[in-house]
Amino acid sequence: MRSHQLVGALLLTLVGASLSNPDARPTRTTDLLRREALAQEPTRGVGDPIQGETEPVDEEEEEDSKTTKKSDAKETSKATGTKKEDDDEPTETDKSDDKKKTTKTTKIPATAQVGVVNLETPGIFDPFSYYPIGETLTFGWNYTNLIVTPTAINVEAHIAELGNQYFPITMNASGSLTKAEWDTGEYQKNALAKLPDATYTLVISDASRGRRDVAPAGYLGTFQNHRFALYTPKQAQSYNEFKNSNPDYFKSSAIGAFDPRMIRVYVAMASIATLSFTVFLTRAF
Repeated sequence: MRSHQLVGALLLTLVGASLSNPDARPTRTTDLLRREALAQEPTRGVGDPIQGETEPVDEEEEEDSKTTKKSDAKETSKATGTKKEDDDEPTETDKSDDKKKTTKTTKIPATAQVGVVNLETPGIFDPFSYYPIGETLTFGWNYTNLIVTPTAINVEAHIAELGNQYFPITMNASGSLTKAEWDTGEYQKNALAKLPDATYTLVISDASRGRRDVAPAGYLGTFQNHRFALYTPKQAQSYNEFKNSNPDYFKSSAIGAFDPRMIRVYVAMASIATLSFTVFLTRAF
């Protein structure tokens, strides 16, 4: 009986306390957990809680991490074959623009003359040369008044008498070339147009223009001032071999003592001797 009275008294006490403080609300378990979580989260002064890591980061470590990430991204793009728009590597368009910017123009003075080839080998005072086909010919030269070096030159041997033929020695060679060698034996073996026995003219010209085109001042003009001859060598023969291979030559050239031509010579000589002796005697006496 007394226990029931005590329980009732406690209930009445609680009801009275709640009525005396109407703003007070019973504490919930969820509210307690939320308050505990908020208490554990760090804050940047006043305001909302900071999201992410709570430890301070050094500025140098942050820069290193950015550099590492950027290099990793470049390696990944190279491996996959992709490129970013902000890559620092120059494109083909940039390279071509740089080339255009570095292009230089050569100024040619008003007093400039046409570039000339001066032949050094053979020399200008050397006698006219005859070369057997099969020998290697060497030509050497230098340039005078040349301001604009040609991109390429042609070196040829020209025959005007036999259908205006040109035989290549070296074609599309460097514009700075000053020496050319011509193996006529090797050329004769492989060429479709064989080298005839004839007189040739050495021709050196700018490959970008025709041989007969007039070059502007400062540019290379066509050189064609050296002539030489080529012939096909024959095997040497002894006198007997030549005599046996050419019997008609010796028959036609043989003259006997009683040949009519020799008799006429004898008569002419005797007449001259007689006349001279007669004139001498007449003047003497």
